[in-house]
Amino acid sequence: MRIRSTILSAAHASGPFFVGAGVVGLAAALNWVLFGPGDTADVGMVFLLGVVVIALRFGFWPSLATAGLSGIAFAYFFAPPIFQLAISDLTHLVTFLVLLSIAVVVSELARRVRVQARESEQRRAEVERERMRNTLLSSVSHDLRTPLASIIGAASSLATQGDSLPPGTRGELVSSILREAERLNRHIRGLLDMTRLESGPVVLQRDWEAVEDLLGATLDRMGPMLSAHEVTTRVAADLPMVSMDAQLVAQVLTNLIENAVKYSDPGTRIEIDARATEADLVVEVADRGCGIPAEAAEQVFEKFVRLDGGRRREGSGLGLTVCRAILQLHGGTIRIAGREGGGTCVRFTLPLDGTPPGIPEDDAGGELES
Repeated sequence: MRIRSTILSAAHASGPFFVGAGVVGLAAALNWVLFGPGDTADVGMVFLLGVVVIALRFGFWPSLATAGLSGIAFAYFFAPPIFQLAISDLTHLVTFLVLLSIAVVVSELARRVRVQARESEQRRAEVERERMRNTLLSSVSHDLRTPLASIIGAASSLATQGDSLPPGTRGELVSSILREAERLNRHIRGLLDMTRLESGPVVLQRDWEAVEDLLGATLDRMGPMLSAHEVTTRVAADLPMVSMDAQLVAQVLTNLIENAVKYSDPGTRIEIDARATEADLVVEVADRGCGIPAEAAEQVFEKFVRLDGGRRREGSGLGLTVCRAILQLHGGTIRIAGREGGGTCVRFTLPLDGTPPGIPEDDAGGELES
């Protein structure tokens, strides 16, 4: 194994020199066909072009070797006396030295350009990291401190005035603590989910799941949040079971339904549709909220991007980013589109791969709608 690795390493290191030799051979062949022996001025320019190409592509040593081979080919094939490594004219020696000088100068200039490009890329990466850090700090400072301040205020009032407060006021304070704690939990969950997905390869805990069961459990868990909306679900009767990580896909559903609630007014309808094509499971979550402009349909999947729709919305700006990352792990897709009459429709797919376990015929039913 070590010998093989050494051979591969040597082959990789010598590759540019073989390319340079090939360029010299090609330049010699072109010169012979186009100019023939004796036309040293034009011949020298073709060899010079080859040296410049190698210098720009591979750097100093390969270009120097190419220049040396070009000088030898020039002297042997084109400079009198032909087919002899002898130079009878001083100008031919100057041509050879010019080839070497050009190789040195161009390779050094190319090296500086590559160094500057690398440094520029590093600066851009550093600027991007700094921007992301500032964005994260800004998000954390508002989206975490605001609910925390509300919790502290309500808890302080209960601790200091609990006995003297009317029962209704105490109930409102307790509800406020619960509501803000859930809000805080959502922010932290988004940050943790994104950190988990970006920290390294995520191993999916796949199992065959019934989508209608997963959707029903998600809606039951989110019941209090959905109390101010009319939620309708339409699930096709013939939905096959899907191989997926149920916990992660439930997170996708949760994030999308939370966004529908967040960006639509109370009393409006949230529609959830699930169906199957030949290749995919297709799930849509649609609302009648403020909508997303077509030009921002991709931008909203970037980290910390929030479209406020004219007023500030709570959230870390990570929900859709997490959704896309989870679905990509499953081999699925997610898209956003506007709706006629206003609102947003988010459509995601999961591939129908493999053969699910058998389902008793008694479990088959008609189309489910609620």
